[in-house]
Amino acid sequence: MKKYSSSYLHSLSIQNYLRLMAKELDDNGFRKEWIDGTTTYSHFAENMIKAENAIRGGQGNPTYSFVQTLDYPAIKLLIDLGILNNGRCPICGAHTSGAQYLWTARNDTRREFHICKGCMHTRGGGTGQGNGMPGGCASLFLLLLALSIVLVGSIGYGIFSLFA
Repeated sequence: MKKYSSSYLHSLSIQNYLRLMAKELDDNGFRKEWIDGTTTYSHFAENMIKAENAIRGGQGNPTYSFVQTLDYPAIKLLIDLGILNNGRCPICGAHTSGAQYLWTARNDTRREFHICKGCMHTRGGGTGQGNGMPGGCASLFLLLLALSIVLVGSIGYGIFSLFA
């Protein structure tokens, strides 16, 4: 039984949609060790939102890199709850309009979910089923680089304030 309706998901901003995914993963015991040593998806999601804000002034989309990090059990949970495959593209937030375009991970074909036609053509491949996201590694690298700059900047500010 799906917990979330398509209309509810579309009422959320893209940032709150990401936060909902992260909260459900955390609440259901999912953990993953991130580059900064934390383990919760919520912490990672907030850092992704901060990094996107730093790079694009709030105009970016933090869900793009987030959904790429999900393993098969996490994706399955989000589908079962109705967060994925429920009418909203998890990459850009657009309506999927009943289209059956799929994002599929190259290294595990079980890791797949519905995306919109626009993301299929810009981030997928083919005409019916995506074969992953070209440039995904480069995008993730840039996002992690920006996140590192934000984190180092905040740590550096804290150190310099000790000497002031």
